Amino acid sequence: MGTAQFGMDYGINNKRGKIPREEIFQILDKAIKSGIDTFDTAHNYAESEKTIGDFIKTSGKRIKIISKLPACRHNEVEDLFYSSLSKLNVSSLEGYLIHNFESYEKDKKVYEELVKLKGKGRIAKIGFSLNFPFELETILKSVRSVDLIQIPFNVFDRRFERYFDGMRKRKIEIHARSIFLQGLIFKKPSELDKNFQPLRNNLEKLYSISEKSKIPPYALCFNFVSFNKYISRVIVGIDNLRQLNEHIYQVSHFCARFKKFYPALNGLNLRNEKIIVPVYWKKSKIDKQKSRVAAIIQARTGSTRLPGKVLLKLEGKTVLERVIERVKRSKLVDEVMVATTILKGDSKIAALCKKIGIKFYCGSRDDVLDRYYQSAKLLNAEHIVRITADCPVSDYLVIDKVIKLHLDKGNDYTRTADSFPDGIVVEVFTFKALQKAWQEAVLASECEHVTPYLKKHPELFKQIMLQYPRDFSQKRWTLDEKADYKFIKLIYKKLYKKNNYFGMKEILKLLAEHPEYETINNNILKNEGYLKSLREDRILSRRREL
Repeated sequence: MGTAQFGMDYGINNKRGKIPREEIFQILDKAIKSGIDTFDTAHNYAESEKTIGDFIKTSGKRIKIISKLPACRHNEVEDLFYSSLSKLNVSSLEGYLIHNFESYEKDKKVYEELVKLKGKGRIAKIGFSLNFPFELETILKSVRSVDLIQIPFNVFDRRFERYFDGMRKRKIEIHARSIFLQGLIFKKPSELDKNFQPLRNNLEKLYSISEKSKIPPYALCFNFVSFNKYISRVIVGIDNLRQLNEHIYQVSHFCARFKKFYPALNGLNLRNEKIIVPVYWKKSKIDKQKSRVAAIIQARTGSTRLPGKVLLKLEGKTVLERVIERVKRSKLVDEVMVATTILKGDSKIAALCKKIGIKFYCGSRDDVLDRYYQSAKLLNAEHIVRITADCPVSDYLVIDKVIKLHLDKGNDYTRTADSFPDGIVVEVFTFKALQKAWQEAVLASECEHVTPYLKKHPELFKQIMLQYPRDFSQKRWTLDEKADYKFIKLIYKKLYKKNNYFGMKEILKLLAEHPEYETINNNILKNEGYLKSLREDRILSRRREL
């Protein structure tokens, strides 16, 4: 059983969103009693692992679990794996798969870490969850020992079928997912727009076969995959308990007379990946509407100069909460997400985001560029506003000015000029620009600080800066040191009660009246972190591929 719905709103035909915890427990209990013994989850499925773990702890039942590793570097694998074990309340996994082929291509030592964990008896089977045949070809040529491959396979999408015999000869288990094309077969053909005309035609044929055979579309699609002699396991997601009961009945009831109609289903195969691969569905009406502008706030607790700084308190709330409040005040930001890391210490940030209802993504500690790229993909963002959580006096008016300038000029990259105080920093870039930087950046400094690649290549990216009429570049309003925290606490104490969303204007007025406040932290070197990255710069990886 697939469990993405246990932790997130998954599937194009899912109208209810994430399943309530109590119902999840009922679904798991019913599934186990019905003979379903293996459950597929992933770190990226938000609360899924934790909910399954709570069920195991509460019920005492033992089940097989396959989970998946998100994008990371090899030195982060062990922490992430044991974090999953902890959430799942188990000591080992039936399977553990690399979930992000792009990440594997960047650091192939990641798989070596899985081999080590298998050697310790923590994982029974290791492998990959893939989307494209070229990924499989790469793995079959370069990886000696693979136990398990998870691939999309259904009546419309049979791209991997020609590899099945070779995989069986190498004793690779094949698990099929997306057998209903993320729920698309449950939609009426008339609900698909003109971009999906070939798929609409085949969906109509599927419904015609269903009517003629008196076998529901679900049973046709399920049996089409399960009858394939090469498929070891079929992964099926469930939206509710009633659906589980219906599916169990349909599969068992219609299995016997399915063979007669198998040849008719063979003719529904499509080859156009733009239609059958969900990652290409963004621009279609079938997918959720894009967020035009999404603000992504990078945050972590592992600062060397001021550990846990984003969770320090400012007038009763954490620094991160104050930053989020200010960004949400923007009139031009459609959605806000926090991009943190997979490290254990940053679970506090994830917990805080859950508590206050803010979306979050957990990714690489050092490759912040990848964190932004993966977050932006999840949000389907067209334009991304970059905000750092160590800027608790961010001014929403400045944020809106930069966004407006960016959109009005049709820029690829727009930012505040250096004439703004350090701490009033706003950057906006298109997803295309972010994707290009993500593909091409290879220096550690470019990946850690997100936008250096954009700044270095004005010939590739149309860019402009929002200028401030006076030079306030020497003013330090950011949070990196204890002295900075002392200064910012003082600013909040003096201004917050008068205006919860005080901005540049109010701070400048206060400092003009009390210039002595600035002596608290004005002796700290500006951009120390970035300068350190430049001194220690190195080639991080070869270029990434989509």
